[in-house]
Amino acid sequence: MGTKSFTLLVALALLPVTAFGQNAIGRLSGTVLDQSRAAILGAEVTVRSESTGTTTRLLTDPSGAFVAGALAPGYYSVQVAADGFRTHTVEAQKVDVARETSLPPIVLEIGVATETVVVEGGISQVQTTNAEVTSIVTSSQIADLPLIGRDPLAFVSLQAGVNYNGTGSTTINGQRTSFSVVTIDGISVQDNFIRSNGLDYLSSRTLIDQVAEFAVTS
Repeated sequence: MGTKSFTLLVALALLPVTAFGQNAIGRLSGTVLDQSRAAILGAEVTVRSESTGTTTRLLTDPSGAFVAGALAPGYYSVQVAADGFRTHTVEAQKVDVARETSLPPIVLEIGVATETVVVEGGISQVQTTNAEVTSIVTSSQIADLPLIGRDPLAFVSLQAGVNYNGTGSTTINGQRTSFSVVTIDGISVQDNFIRSNGLDYLSSRTLIDQVAEFAVTS
């Protein structure tokens, strides 16, 4: 297909899930505390994409929490500022497709705002804010692992809870095949009428070169 200036992302969602789980976007959440572990209300949080420069600005709630939604998968920096505290910056924090990433508590140190504390973000933090269970298949796995037919959706059968015996339809967690939803950039690519084998037949076939990563979310 040639060189592309954009990235296609595939999100696989299993019902029942929240509407968030069906979108090819990520979320980033965290809590801002002082050194006594008390919540800081009204701290200014700036989430900046390291690839596009797009920024999202938020204020922490009374519990010190913040949630940045509708983030394209990629790496972000998170800057937290509050009166009477040093500015705290988390760099290179990865946000995955169709998944909420929970940052460890951000503890601000007493000082002037012109002083900055910088830490390196984790590749993937434990998600603690909801009951969703998500498995991520990364671009390196898609590119490096042997794959018959160059169809990245073949990796679905390797995920926990997925049943495929080579003859019947693929099922996830014992649910009906019609309960599975496949989207690219949030848009369904499944046949509207043939839903009895929803994960084994797609009217728009996905290829390795089209997919950066995908997620199986239940």
